[in-house]
Amino acid sequence: MDWRKIMRIDLGMVLAIIFEYIIFIYYADTLFYRKRNKYLCYAIIALVYIADLFICARGKIVVNTLTFVVIHLVIFGVCYRISWKSALFQSILLAAITSACEFLVIFIPYIRIIPDNTIAMTSSQSLILTFASKLLYLIGIMIISRVFCKKQKNVQATSLGLLSIPILTVIIIMLVMKVNTTSHLLSLVCFILIIMNIIIFAINQKLMIMETEKAELEAQQLKEKFDYDEYMMLKENNQQASILNHDFKEHIGALSSLIGADNETAQEYIKSICGKFSQPKFIEYSDNKILNVLLSKKKEECENQNIQFLIDPIRAELSFFNDMDI
Repeated sequence: MDWRKIMRIDLGMVLAIIFEYIIFIYYADTLFYRKRNKYLCYAIIALVYIADLFICARGKIVVNTLTFVVIHLVIFGVCYRISWKSALFQSILLAAITSACEFLVIFIPYIRIIPDNTIAMTSSQSLILTFASKLLYLIGIMIISRVFCKKQKNVQATSLGLLSIPILTVIIIMLVMKVNTTSHLLSLVCFILIIMNIIIFAINQKLMIMETEKAELEAQQLKEKFDYDEYMMLKENNQQASILNHDFKEHIGALSSLIGADNETAQEYIKSICGKFSQPKFIEYSDNKILNVLLSKKKEECENQNIQFLIDPIRAELSFFNDMDI
């Protein structure tokens, strides 16, 4: 069996794999956190891409596209902190971008590359396809990365339902190309369809990220409102307790004066009662009320446990903090 008739590995394909390897690392490291050591992840990705090189050497577009999706799904799942649903989303997105770039270059009349079998390409055509398509691929990845990197890394918001759109689009394009491989107008329409899919993905991803961040912000604001309401209720209860404590001491003082100083037993009993109902002391360490309450309570707990509690006597300026930010 002559392997050269069913497989093709030339300088163009090797360079294409190398470029894809570098571009993917740039994209993945920009948007996601790694699960493992950096060099281990890079080694795993390199091995997967080498396997992809031999699979793609057969020159079948359908097989190459499916292989591209599968290997990137594996890489995302093994090397990066990302859910499998998001990994599938990212793999389809990358496949759509690289397919769009290659289709655009393939159907340039000057090159005349056969779309359903790349084995028949010459070495010069392979190099032209590699440099042109990977340059467009890099530009597309940089644009997508800039759009997605504005969000926090590793946001898992995706729409798995929209994955059916690019899948169906790629299937339809490949079926049409099997029937008619000479119409440049049809090729342009296919390219536009893929670009529209990429735009839909990008817009939907951005909207879902915004909705997720909005929901998290609303939940945080609601929690802060509950905390602040609880603080105000405790503050009001503390004020009422202080008033009651003050009145109680006034009555105890009046009772002590009526009993007289000669009754030592009664006086000792009254003093013991007053010690149990001492008014809590809140020291102003800063201009933030909640912080003062927290520090005062900690100081009181330390004193009860015979623990020294020291704080810099210089008052800190915390006016830029909201009470509930503490």
